[in-house]
Amino acid sequence: ITRHDIVKALQGNYIEFLQETIQRQRNDIIRIQQQDTQIKLQLHALNAAANAIVITDTGPNILWANAAFSKLTGYTLGEAMGRKPSELITSGLQDSAYYQQMWATILAGNVWHGELVNKRKDGSLYDEELTITPVHLGETENRVSHFIAVKQDISVRKAVERSLRESEAHFRLFYENAPVAYHACDASSHILEVNQAWLDQFGYPRNEVIGRFVGDFLVPGQESLLHQRFADFLRDGVLHKAEYDFMHLNGSIVAVSIDGMVDRDEHGHFKRTQCVLHNITVRKQIEQELRLLAATDALTGLPNRRHVLEQRTMA
Repeated sequence: ITRHDIVKALQGNYIEFLQETIQRQRNDIIRIQQQDTQIKLQLHALNAAANAIVITDTGPNILWANAAFSKLTGYTLGEAMGRKPSELITSGLQDSAYYQQMWATILAGNVWHGELVNKRKDGSLYDEELTITPVHLGETENRVSHFIAVKQDISVRKAVERSLRESEAHFRLFYENAPVAYHACDASSHILEVNQAWLDQFGYPRNEVIGRFVGDFLVPGQESLLHQRFADFLRDGVLHKAEYDFMHLNGSIVAVSIDGMVDRDEHGHFKRTQCVLHNITVRKQIEQELRLLAATDALTGLPNRRHVLEQRTMA
């Protein structure tokens, strides 16, 4: 009641005084009801959240947790309240330095974000992505009074990541130890990757190959053929039995037959070319010897009758 109210009351305006008092009380009740509705709505929203949410004091003792926390850990709110998270879900797989860094961050008033492995009530382990936000309540605004932790179960994602890493390791093992030479190139025919068989086949160390133009390793005079075939390769998306002569580091010629495909992303954009290089040097040598035997006399080494007749016909 203000002094104005008292003056009006003393002047005999009792009805107006009572009406204003009742109206203020009604407004207060409406405001309290609105606040209560808002709090209930926020509580429902927190309980409906997919991620677990936990509120603790600086103890840190659990003051409140939503339904997702119970679903994630197996502990009811009644079992969790008043207890420390470390008493309930710590798995022991993180060392003390990990938690020391976490506490140093949040006690300084900063948000901490990280991943860890925790333990459910039934003893099973799960991967968790955790964000802890310090809250300042009370008279001292620069002093942390509470923590809000948001927990997300990332067990499925971590399992997929582990599976992908294992698949990548298996592929890498196969790629590096395959008996056939492989290389990958960008859209300008520069080498992105080769396996060990490629290096063994041509004699070069890896650091002298990666990033180089593949034409640098061909016998001189084949660059134009490479450019023409590579343009068709990018257009068609496949390459089949394209023959080239590569120059070995020791100067010898290695004949190869290349099969390949263009690797594209889910939108159809070019990523790289993937090629298999078959060493056909021996086959080429045998073919050359057969042609020589078919055209020359074994005793004298001179052109035989069949070769002379073929040359006459061509002439």
